[in-house]
Amino acid sequence: MYFFLTMILSVLGAFTIQRAYKIFGYLRSYQGLPRSFILFHPFPFPGFLLPSIWWNAGADWSWKRRFYSGEQYGENIVLIPLLQGGPTIFTSNLEVTRQFNSAGSTKQHLAFRKPETFDLWADQWKKHKRVLLPALILTCIYNLVWNDSIRTYHHLISEEGWKGFQEVPINKIQNFTHKFALLVIGNCGFGFDWTRSFPSTGASKKLTLLDALHTIVDNAMYLGFIPDFIQRFLPFQKIKDTVRVAEDFTAFMKASVQEKHDQSMNYGAENAAEYRNDIFTLLVKANSEESEKNKLTDEELIGNIFLMLFAGHETTATVLAACFAYLAVHSDIQDEAYQQVISTFGSEKEPSFECFSKLGLVQAVFFEATRLFPPGYVTIRDVADDTVLNIPYLDGRDGITPIAIPKGTRYNSRYFQDPTNFMPSRWTIGDSEPEMLSSFGTGPRACIGRVCVLALFLRDWKIEPMLRHGESKERWKKRVFEAEFYVALGIRDVPLRLLRGTRR
Repeated sequence: MYFFLTMILSVLGAFTIQRAYKIFGYLRSYQGLPRSFILFHPFPFPGFLLPSIWWNAGADWSWKRRFYSGEQYGENIVLIPLLQGGPTIFTSNLEVTRQFNSAGSTKQHLAFRKPETFDLWADQWKKHKRVLLPALILTCIYNLVWNDSIRTYHHLISEEGWKGFQEVPINKIQNFTHKFALLVIGNCGFGFDWTRSFPSTGASKKLTLLDALHTIVDNAMYLGFIPDFIQRFLPFQKIKDTVRVAEDFTAFMKASVQEKHDQSMNYGAENAAEYRNDIFTLLVKANSEESEKNKLTDEELIGNIFLMLFAGHETTATVLAACFAYLAVHSDIQDEAYQQVISTFGSEKEPSFECFSKLGLVQAVFFEATRLFPPGYVTIRDVADDTVLNIPYLDGRDGITPIAIPKGTRYNSRYFQDPTNFMPSRWTIGDSEPEMLSSFGTGPRACIGRVCVLALFLRDWKIEPMLRHGESKERWKKRVFEAEFYVALGIRDVPLRLLRGTRR
């Protein structure tokens, strides 16, 4: 007993000395920069699971302090963990952010571990980008997403039982937005028959392909942040089933890559009309045309598809819900957007993709909702080499450290006038920096389906908040306009009333 106690105390003593040496080194490196001491790094296990309190930052630290961290610490602060992890600089300064984005050897954290890890160094990302861009910038993809958004909208309106009703109460609009996003992005990304059976050793009941995808997406927190060796030993059947479903789905996707590859080998002008233009097919085709040096592995191809599916699904679904909430309480902006929709494609016919560029206010509503409730509320960059930061009002410091770029930047009054107010006009009149706009996803990476479904809703429905008995609109706003955290940040459950045709 004495021996084991001595061993434990010796290990603890050695750990304490090692951490103390490192922390003193951190303090020397970051002299003059405001700092805060915590026990664990906010993002790896176990820091992200613990609440944001005085001794732990938690994954939502930057969001909860988006209003007053600038007043308390300035625009830059370094978090120094005492027990686990290295220091991380948090900045809401756009100039500091640019320095890291232009660094030559940065690592970008892009997605969760399974089916594939996406922590890429800059040179690796260039190889991925080389294959991705040709598959994403084709006009056929834009048309595919746009037309599938229209089809999915009408399908879900019928499936939800809203068709033919003049008033529809909805307890949680997120149920609709998640279905819509997953179906559109899944169909345009993969091109599979989602109703087909999916055999899995991790399923307690018969699954369809869509069920399997739901299981992976809904449990991404377990897959992404709990280490693999811990997942297998946790006594929770749900986690074990999710891991097995993810493994089976990865095996299914690898077989599908080979099938798509065989199809691309037989692709020619004579059968071009039969060749499906979903992103998965186009990615495999683009990859097969690359040299061996630049080709992606099957795992990297699958990872890219999942990255687009997961990130696109979460972003589209959560921000669409925020759009509906803001439109419900800003009837003047809703009416203005409605008039733009009607003047663009009328009240009877379906919009064509050419209408997209004419729906500037509808796009601005989505951008503004994204600014106020950003799904990816922090962006992380690592550097491999010593990097000198030119931080305003401080001497430059060098060192190897990650940097977190909180979306508190979106609440910085230096970049946005009246940052807490919902003002879509800030995007339509061009008074915000293009760099701030592009960080929300524009060009080939943006989901145009979000504009399409917003336009269709505005055409067919008037959106109002569904109030509780005796509840005012202001109390509804206080109840709804709060953030919830899962893998992405989103608005709380949004209860709405849809009224058909009341503005005609």
